[in-house]
Amino acid sequence: MIKALLWIKKELQHILKSILPLDKIEWILFIFFFGIYAVCGLTLVFGSDMLYNTSIRSGSYLGYDNIFHYKTAGGALDVSHPFINLFHFAKFVIGKCLSFIFGARGAIVFCVLLMNFLVTSTLTVLYKYLKNIAKLPVYRSLLLTVFCASFFTVIILSFTVETYPFAFLFLMLSLYILSKKYVAEKKFGFSTVLIFEFLCGGITITNAIKPLLAFLLNKESIKTVFRNQLKATIPFVVAVTIVFIFYSLKSVMIDNNHRSMIEIINSILSYLHFDKEWLKQIFMDYWSSSILVAPLTAQTVGAETVLRPSVYLHLWQYLFSGSILLIFIASLVLNRKNTLVKLLFFYILIDIIIHFVFRYGLNEAIIFGGHWLFLVPMLTGWLYSFFKTWKGVTIAMDVYITVCILVLLYNNAGEILVKIFG
Repeated sequence: MIKALLWIKKELQHILKSILPLDKIEWILFIFFFGIYAVCGLTLVFGSDMLYNTSIRSGSYLGYDNIFHYKTAGGALDVSHPFINLFHFAKFVIGKCLSFIFGARGAIVFCVLLMNFLVTSTLTVLYKYLKNIAKLPVYRSLLLTVFCASFFTVIILSFTVETYPFAFLFLMLSLYILSKKYVAEKKFGFSTVLIFEFLCGGITITNAIKPLLAFLLNKESIKTVFRNQLKATIPFVVAVTIVFIFYSLKSVMIDNNHRSMIEIINSILSYLHFDKEWLKQIFMDYWSSSILVAPLTAQTVGAETVLRPSVYLHLWQYLFSGSILLIFIASLVLNRKNTLVKLLFFYILIDIIIHFVFRYGLNEAIIFGGHWLFLVPMLTGWLYSFFKTWKGVTIAMDVYITVCILVLLYNNAGEILVKIFG
């Protein structure tokens, strides 16, 4: 037991060290984006009655269940997440204390700044990955980090009080630490996979699969790979089962609000259908609107009407998001023999199965994008590495990414600033 606790302490210390900025450039990067996102988030908090959801202006971009999660323990499926209720409990206690001292807005200010910290930390870890793992020059690492920071979903997550900013950080962090250890040891270690299975799966349960897939890339026998996956899976399954049983009993005995597993499974399977809107949803709802903001319209999702991105107004917007998709795919194809790129493919593969096959949350990528958007600059970084001896190509890519950033700032920042300050 003592040995296990010491191991957990060591791993958590390493994770914390990886989150925090280390040199001057990382600190400047962190402070710069934290300040920009804070201005947007705090302006929304103090410019609207956010806690009581009476302002349409705040609801437009800050309304993705943040009020619901602020006041309750989460949605129907939260009982299957080992740490999700700990997150909500801590948020509840701290929020109540801050509400007592500073009033309602004091509590929400804390939550918004916490989301800001998570997203800004993710961008710092992304910069470290590009510089230390993909071996890009500092200016290119910064360029691709700014590229990611300008994506619509990344901006929104920085002030949306939800669990997705946690997943955004833990998934990016898992890729950085797994890759760093692979570079040093030429294999993905069991302890690192295990701890990130809990950290990633504890926020969104399907994300637990992602670090587990790293074992498939070790040069080991199938038997060893399967044994390691089983050894890492059992503790997580036990934790999920215990939490699920506890909250199911609580639901039946105290809350009188129970959904059976059959009902939950049937609810998920109901998304499994294909129609003429499928391809449009993949490109527009899942990919494009996570990167480039689209006009919001009232749409029916399940049994409620919510604001979601609609189709674009101009052809250039489709071409723009399509060009980024081509770079994403090109990097996967050209770097298909690169073990670290294969790991990135495994991460996006889980999301493809969940959203494209089961169609769960396909029209909500505006927040689900927190599970994969960091892969865009990471794969772009590996494309730079592939063409590193082709100076003309890398310079052309520099120009392209710079133009992309300017377009994103014009389209995304313009739209968001109008909503916030208009």
